[in-house]
Amino acid sequence: MTDGAASQEAQTFTMNVTSLPPGGANFRVYKTTANGSDYFGNLTAMVVGENTFTVPAVTFDRAVKFQFSSGDVEFDALSVNASSVYNPTVSSNPTVVLTNAAGCDSIVTLDLTISPASAGTIEASVDGGTTYSTDLQTIQAGNDIFWNYIDGDATASFESFEYQWQDTLPGAWSENFGGGANPYNWGAGLAGINPGQTLYVRAKASCSSSIVYSDAVAVDWLTCFGGTEITASTSDGGSIVDGGNMTINSLISWTAPTDAFGDAFHWEYSWDAGSSFNGEWQNVTNPATWSDNIGSQADNTLTMRYVATGSADGCSDNASTDFDVTLLRPVITPTSTSGPLSVCSDGDASSSATFTVEGLYIANDDNTPAATASHTGILLTAPTGLEISLDNTTFSPTLNLSASNGTVLNTTIYARIIGGQSAGDISGDIVCTAQAANSQIITVSATVNDNATAGTLTGTQT
Repeated sequence: MTDGAASQEAQTFTMNVTSLPPGGANFRVYKTTANGSDYFGNLTAMVVGENTFTVPAVTFDRAVKFQFSSGDVEFDALSVNASSVYNPTVSSNPTVVLTNAAGCDSIVTLDLTISPASAGTIEASVDGGTTYSTDLQTIQAGNDIFWNYIDGDATASFESFEYQWQDTLPGAWSENFGGGANPYNWGAGLAGINPGQTLYVRAKASCSSSIVYSDAVAVDWLTCFGGTEITASTSDGGSIVDGGNMTINSLISWTAPTDAFGDAFHWEYSWDAGSSFNGEWQNVTNPATWSDNIGSQADNTLTMRYVATGSADGCSDNASTDFDVTLLRPVITPTSTSGPLSVCSDGDASSSATFTVEGLYIANDDNTPAATASHTGILLTAPTGLEISLDNTTFSPTLNLSASNGTVLNTTIYARIIGGQSAGDISGDIVCTAQAANSQIITVSATVNDNATAGTLTGTQT
């Protein structure tokens, strides 16, 4: 400082050091004396934190400088005679001019990039500290939540965690959560504290007098959670996806979401696309199962949902998605006959005409409910006057085509007029039926013709 009479006053510099180079750093005072000579003070070791030195007042004008042994000293505040000469909010890249003790008349210009105080990142774990995330998570009340603070590029130092219970931020924060421990866990055996609320936790960090906070992480502290995904499988088709199909031969099993929890649970179902659900169904049963072996709900879609409950706060929560499955109606597919049938009255059976029949989603032979209700497979019934066969040798008025895994393969059927009948047309169709299927008919053109009769021979014998 060389400012006339003002230089005679006591000169005080204060620097708040945040970092020193390896091996440390020193400073000393340079000043001019009454006779104009130079005076260099003793070296003083610098410390992290506040460094203050005062040069006493004199009765003559003088120059006063503070010299530093290194340009690698980092600081966040500098004042001379209680007047700030460095304000980090003025520039993000300030220049500070210091005199270097290595050369009395040399000047070192330090281009300092000053980062404002910043906090690191906080993450939470709901699986015992195995995996951490900053996303919203869910845990059953009474189990431990783990928090971990990561410095990363933070310029401030971690002090402690803080918390608040809220549905939404902001709110009042409770300080010194965890007493400065990092990582920190809390919650085991404390299910009765604020069940059904969301716990927010943030990290407090400081840099000198600056206090900064990390972003908060949130964990839903619940007594019940319906989970995310219901899975299902059928007895005749294996795994089935939401929106899939089943048949009258199926037993479907729904498995609860693996991430669901609660004191109890039950299932509910709907036949109107989820507009309304029945009451509790298959309580505390996992997996839940259902079948419709007679096809009473064929073509309809069943919507299933999983509901977890918690007794402490009356919690009731559904799985994130419902599960839909459609019961397929059995299908019979016949073809037309190969041609008309005709025969003379009172004679042998006619030649055969052919047609084919196949089916999908048909009741298997081991489908006892279908057998009790009507029959399994596809039943073909001929009208009076006709008979049918699988091999064109053995004929009968009815045939039953068995299903394998719900399928009746394309099968050739032979039809003929029964021998020994009186003249006339045979009326009626061959009818194909299967449990819960729409019946199908095969129209047959069949005629029994009159036998030809011999005429009377007349003449004169000569």
